Amino acid sequence: LKAGLIDLSDGDSSACYAIADNLYFGITNNKQVRCLQEFLKGQGPSVYPEGLVTGNFYFLTQSAVSRFQEKYQEEILDPFGLQKGTGYVGSLTRTKINQLIRLIAG
Repeated sequence: LKAGLIDLSDGDSSACYAIADNLYFGITNNKQVRCLQEFLKGQGPSVYPEGLVTGNFYFLTQSAVSRFQEKYQEEILDPFGLQKGTGYVGSLTRTKINQLIRLIAG
């Protein structure tokens, strides 16, 4: 699991240890989106049942982000008074993802 999450495994020597940028619907061919998708895939089928890692942020990734946000509602959504995930990877979503990446990376 650790290797699958951290290694982008596309022949690129860069590894993903954090999400640095805000990510949103419509971004294409992006390493940060690939990192996000690897992370979401590692969260299991309840978060990202399709598990596709393409580097493109479209509906499946947006839905997975929303499910992740709802899973950690207290930390991600409640501070904004939201009940449903937005699918937008902003500061609080990035903070939670990066916290979990650090835990997995050890």
